[in-house]
Amino acid sequence: MDQVSRSDDQFWTRANRHLLHFGCEFASFVPARAQGCYLTALQSGEVDVLLRNTSWTLTRESNLGLMFAATNFWDSTGFMAKKASGTKPASELNNATICVRPGTSTEIDATDWTRNHDVKFTPVLIGDVNAIQQAFLSGRCDAYTTDSSQLAGVRFTQGANADQLLILPETVSPAQSGSMVRKGDDAWFDIVRWAHFAQVAGESQGVTSASVQSQLASTNPDIRRLLGVGAGLGKSLGLDDQWGYNVITQVGNYGEMYQRNIGPLGLPRGRNALATEGACNPPLCCADHAFPPADAYDGRG
Repeated sequence: MDQVSRSDDQFWTRANRHLLHFGCEFASFVPARAQGCYLTALQSGEVDVLLRNTSWTLTRESNLGLMFAATNFWDSTGFMAKKASGTKPASELNNATICVRPGTSTEIDATDWTRNHDVKFTPVLIGDVNAIQQAFLSGRCDAYTTDSSQLAGVRFTQGANADQLLILPETVSPAQSGSMVRKGDDAWFDIVRWAHFAQVAGESQGVTSASVQSQLASTNPDIRRLLGVGAGLGKSLGLDDQWGYNVITQVGNYGEMYQRNIGPLGLPRGRNALATEGACNPPLCCADHAFPPADAYDGRG
C-alpha cells in the first residue's frame, strides 16, 4: 500500500498523535522503503511507532526489542501476475520468475507454499519497494509476491491499466499486520493499542466522525465512557478523558478509515470486519466490557 497517496497507516499515526493533544500537522512521517530500514528506524528511536504493513511474527517480537501493540490490518501473502500471461491459479507459476523482497516473511511464505505445492520458481530478489514493483511491471518477473494489500495498491496505481493485473486467488499465508513500538515504552504501547481498540469500538457502537458530537448526549454507558462523558478512562493512559472522542473526531472509526483508504483498492473487508459479523476485529467495549467504569472491579482479574 506504499503507493497509495492516503493510507490507513497515516491515519493511525494521526490517531495516536491526537491522543497526545497534538494536531495532525505535528505528525512526521518518515519513509523507509529499503527492507529492514523501518525496523531499524524504530529500534534507533528515529520514529516512535511503526505503522506499516509489517507482519506480526514471533521472531520480530522476541529478537528485535520491539512489540506489536495491535493488529490494524488482517492481510495475507499473495501472488499477482499479468492477465496476458494466462496464469490464473498460482499452481501455474511452475518455472516462473517471481519478484520478492529478500529477508521478509513474504520470502519465507512463498518458498514454503511453492515447496508444499511442488511449484519450482526462480526468485528475483529486490529490496527497494519502488524498484521491485517496476521490475514486475516492466516484465522482468512473471509474478510478484507480497502482502495482498500491497498487491492491490500496486494494481490501483496503474489507473486504466489496472485490469491488466490479476491477483491470484490463493491465500498463501494469512498475516496480521500491526503497529509496533519499542519494548520498555509501556505507556506509549498502551496508547497505541487502545487508540486502535477505540476506533473498532466506535464502529461497533455506530459512533462516526459525523455523529460523534451528537453521541455525547447518548445514554449508552459504553459510548459515554468511550467518549469521556462523565468519569472516563483517560487517567489510566495518562490522557484526558476525551481521548476516544479526539481520535474518532479527527480520523473516524475503523470502518470509516477502511472504506476511505482501502475500499478504493477493491479489497473487501473480509477478516477486517467486526468479530460480531464473524470476522476478526473484536469490538472490546461490547464483547468483554473493555471500557468499564474507571473504579469498577468485578473479580474476574
